[in-house]
Amino acid sequence: MTSNTWRQRWLEPLSRLLRGEASPRRQAARRRHRVVLHLEELESRLVPSATVQFSTGAETVNQSAGTFSIPVTLTGAPTPVVTTFASGFSGPEGEAFDAAGNLYVANAGANTVSKVTPAGVVSTFASGFNEPTGEAFDAAGNLYVANAGANTVSKVTPAGVVSTFASGFS
Repeated sequence: MTSNTWRQRWLEPLSRLLRGEASPRRQAARRRHRVVLHLEELESRLVPSATVQFSTGAETVNQSAGTFSIPVTLTGAPTPVVTTFASGFSGPEGEAFDAAGNLYVANAGANTVSKVTPAGVVSTFASGFNEPTGEAFDAAGNLYVANAGANTVSKVTPAGVVSTFASGFS
């Protein structure tokens, strides 16, 4: 099993469990750089989702729900820097990265989807949703948005054109 497969199959789900998250929809992962972000709904900003302590030969993720340790080999001392690179969201409920590294945030409070560039520039990508709560991209770059308020799934083209993809959920 490759390290990436192991990470996807075991480490990421376990990390979500340790953080006490009810759903993986609250995570966005940029696999190429192995960055996992957690969107804190009440603060409307991107924040770290775990405390990571480094020591020789071990990485420990501590949360109130428990501790998980895995052996790793470190070269040099890591210097973690946590900053807020985007804010101003309204009830953020879901997020996803596109192939270009842009982050898309579902704003349930404003019924919009915001686009955040890697530089942290925030803009409205699409609107007209009904309590958007989750997002996913397909291989063609279309964004699918779950509308909890309407029990539908919307499809958003790369140009930002919104249409109903599926309905009839309860």
